Amino acid sequence: MSTWTSERNLVRRLTGTIALCLALAGCEEFDLATRSEPRSPATKVNLTASKVQVEGPYGFCVEPKSIKAQSTRASVLFANCAAITGSNDAPQSFSEAIVAVTATRLSAEAANAFRDTKALEDYLLSSIGRASLSRSGKADSVEILASQTTRRAVYLRMRDTSDGNSDTLTPSYWRSVFAMPQAAVSISVRGLEGGTLSSREALSLAREFTANTRSALGEDG
Repeated sequence: MSTWTSERNLVRRLTGTIALCLALAGCEEFDLATRSEPRSPATKVNLTASKVQVEGPYGFCVEPKSIKAQSTRASVLFANCAAITGSNDAPQSFSEAIVAVTATRLSAEAANAFRDTKALEDYLLSSIGRASLSRSGKADSVEILASQTTRRAVYLRMRDTSDGNSDTLTPSYWRSVFAMPQAAVSISVRGLEGGTLSSREALSLAREFTANTRSALGEDG
């Protein structure tokens, strides 16, 4: 199969299955198959309430319909620009990853507490923490398969078996959780069920999105 054909197949699969949980508890689905006109892609977005700017790596664009903003929380979806715009001429990530970013506004005191990533990891691995990661709010629905901690973020490979989980996306995925000056940020990276996104690639993308988000405020990744 030619590279061109593979790229078109990837875009076609993504266009019909851009769906992902957009908040710590909640799942939205966005079907792009009915779009009739390509549009200019946005590669970054400001989640104003939490003062967080998110920018994807090359080839990843914002899905405008996915942006949800409340007084204390905002979320957004990123995916292959060609799938988002409906144009094969758009920048391509050559990745089937679908990335959801959620930012929740915190007090300065809470944000400082979140910056202790070892304590944050301990919390996320606890029953209360796993409940916060679950779409259903039930700790038993979340299984932590692996965890990694850096100075700036906690990375979890996890599976959520809550009802409503999309059967078009991989059940297990990498998720980063970290603190910004006024917000807690969660970044989830999932692939298409039966697709080619490896665990290593998903973790690498989680790290890259995390680094980009932190660097927007002049912080290292």
